[in-house]
Amino acid sequence: MPTTAQLTALRAETIGLGIGWATGDVTGVRARVLSTERFMALVPASHPLAGHAELSASELSTTGLLTWPHQINSGLCDRLLSAFHIGGADLRIIRTADSVHAVAAHVAAGTGIGITVEAALDHQPPGLRVIPLTGPSTTVDQLVLTPTEPSDTAMALRDLLLHASAEPSSVDR
Repeated sequence: MPTTAQLTALRAETIGLGIGWATGDVTGVRARVLSTERFMALVPASHPLAGHAELSASELSTTGLLTWPHQINSGLCDRLLSAFHIGGADLRIIRTADSVHAVAAHVAAGTGIGITVEAALDHQPPGLRVIPLTGPSTTVDQLVLTPTEPSDTAMALRDLLLHASAEPSSVDR
């Protein structure tokens, strides 16, 4: 469910908990940061940029990019737009897809360079390099969202998610 739909459902109390991306309109709900994720570029292994350890917005400003539609993840799109704007670069999205796997397939077919977040990658896509973006606004917060008056179950689930995502202590290692 897109973050915007989760926010609407949480405000209407039709769901008890959500996991979404930071957006400028996180009002009327409780939000806690679950993780901070880096934007990543999916680059064909044969592309001239594939040898870079990191990429900046300016290095990608002349490249056609593939990413998710704004209506699915407006918080991610807005943050990506901010990263390019702050970096003085043009954001040229030439195609969108509703999953990182679909974006990776388009990149592998030579359509352009994909942009995603680190948490969306469950494996190294074959034939592609995954390169972190560097610069201002190149991270985004993943949030645990609950209604303003969450149920005990929602609070327990939220606390479980936050505990599971916390850095392991030196005792746990």
